[in-house]
Amino acid sequence: MRNYDICEDKARKTIVMLVMGTSIRVTPASDLVDIVEKQGGKVILFTRSDTPKDDLASLHIRGDLSDILLMIPKELKKYLQTQDNIPKSVRKLIRKYKI
Repeated sequence: MRNYDICEDKARKTIVMLVMGTSIRVTPASDLVDIVEKQGGKVILFTRSDTPKDDLASLHIRGDLSDILLMIPKELKKYLQTQDNIPKSVRKLIRKYKI
């Protein structure tokens, strides 16, 4: 199995995809965002500017990645509080890491 095929398989099983520091313009990697979104997963973007995949994102945080990385726990908690269908395994991680 090729590396991309493995990535595509993982994308089909992804609950939440974090996309950081990329313009999401290079295929086939950018297609992974479409796969996650189409199968019902959430896509969260962390970029400096708009991307061609903005309309697929459940959340888009714009800014410098070094600043964003410090904000992730707070923003992730805020986002998760608005979601009803969070799997038990994810809720367990949230409690464990006190997100």
